[in-house]
Amino acid sequence: MSADPLFAHAKDRIAALAQERLAEETDASVISMEELARLFQGSELAPMTTTDMAHLLSDRLDDLQDLMGIDASPKAAWAKVTDENTLRPAIARELDMMSKGAYTVDQEGVTVDGKETDIRFRALSRYQASIELKIGEKPRTGKELRDTIETQLVKKYMAARNAKTGCLLVTVADSERRWHHPDTGEPMDRHQLQNMLTEAALLAQQRLGGEARVMARVLDLTPRLPKEPRAAKASKQTVKTKAGAKTAKGSRAASKTARSPKSGK
Repeated sequence: MSADPLFAHAKDRIAALAQERLAEETDASVISMEELARLFQGSELAPMTTTDMAHLLSDRLDDLQDLMGIDASPKAAWAKVTDENTLRPAIARELDMMSKGAYTVDQEGVTVDGKETDIRFRALSRYQASIELKIGEKPRTGKELRDTIETQLVKKYMAARNAKTGCLLVTVADSERRWHHPDTGEPMDRHQLQNMLTEAALLAQQRLGGEARVMARVLDLTPRLPKEPRAAKASKQTVKTKAGAKTAKGSRAASKTARSPKSGK
C-alpha cells in the first residue's frame, strides 16, 4: 500500500504502521520457558498471532487430507454421509486428536453475535479459527459455494479481532461431480472448484485487510481407484467360475484315478 501513488501522502506513516504490526507479531511469537518445556514433551506450541493460527489451521487441513490417503482412514465412511450435521462431529473429532495441546475444538460454537460456527479452533492464547463445512454433493451451485466465503465465513464468524482466521471446507466424494463457474459458466471438477474458491478466499482476505487470513479447501473423499464396470466384474466372475469348475473336475478325475485298482503284471 505504501507504494501505491494514491497513498503517497501517507507513505511513511503506512510503512511505520506495517513495521509496528510486524514487531507486535514477532514479540507475540516469543516462546516462553513453559511453552518450550511443553514442546519437548511432545505438545505443540499454541498460536500467538493470527498468522500463527492460520499456519496451524492450514497444517491441520493438510493432515486431514493426508489421513484420507491411508488404508485405515474414515474416507469411505465419510463419503457416504450426506448431511453436514452428521459429518461435522467426525471431522471435529479427527482435528481434536491432531491438536497436540495447541488448541481445543468446538462444534457449533456461538459467536458474540449469536451466530453458530460449524467447527472452531480455540487456542490458549484466545486466538480462534472457524471452519464452515459444506458437502459438495448437495445441490449447491459454484456461485453459492463461492458466496459462502463472504456471506457466512467472513461476515458471520470472523468479526472478532481474535477470530480473523477462517476456512470454507467442501467435501467431495463423487469424482464425476461438476459445478459451473459463476463468471464463465464453464464446468468445473473438484480441482477447478478448489482453484475458484482459493481465488475467492484471497479476494475476501484482501477486502478484510490487516491480519485476516481466509482460506478455502476441498477435502477429497473420492476413491483412489475408479469403480470397476459391471461388465468387467461379470467377465471376471465368469472366468473364476470356469476356473473353479475346471479345478473341481480335475480333482474328481484325480480322485477317481487314485481309487481305481492298479493292473497286475
